[in-house]
Amino acid sequence: IQLPVQMAVDSHGNLYILDRAQFGTYLMKLDATDGLLSVIYPRAPYGAGLDPNLSSFAIAPDDTVVAARYVLQDPADVIDLVRILSDGTVQTLYPSDHYLDRVNSMTFDESGNLYLAEPFRIRSLSADMTLNTLAGFASGVATSVPASYTPDRIDSTAGLLAANGTLY
Repeated sequence: IQLPVQMAVDSHGNLYILDRAQFGTYLMKLDATDGLLSVIYPRAPYGAGLDPNLSSFAIAPDDTVVAARYVLQDPADVIDLVRILSDGTVQTLYPSDHYLDRVNSMTFDESGNLYLAEPFRIRSLSADMTLNTLAGFASGVATSVPASYTPDRIDSTAGLLAANGTLY
């Protein structure tokens, strides 16, 4: 582990670590039963060429891992969400408007709704893959919106937590 930037624990006590290593970003799992540390995404040898990088992840109430990925050349074209199953299978999730800015943080609430913190907004993603803006710019990136201050303007986001029906 070189530079752990995010951690979460599932219902079985397994610790997940998002690590920004020299050769890319990896999602690792420290198994609670045997203490073994393994890379769960991407499933490639350490240091191998990586397709996307990971920007954030969250663990759903059913212990499913969902991660946001991006490619540095043009984030607007390739930011997506993936579900990582326990066997390493990756399923791409397609939100309703197919546009995500770089996701800085993610969290699930107890009902399984996913909340995403992007640089200038916070959105929710329902089970039917509908994105709703909760705060910040409703569409596009901040540069496409007038810079005047509005009550729902968000200048940056760093983390999210959902607990007991409240989003922090």
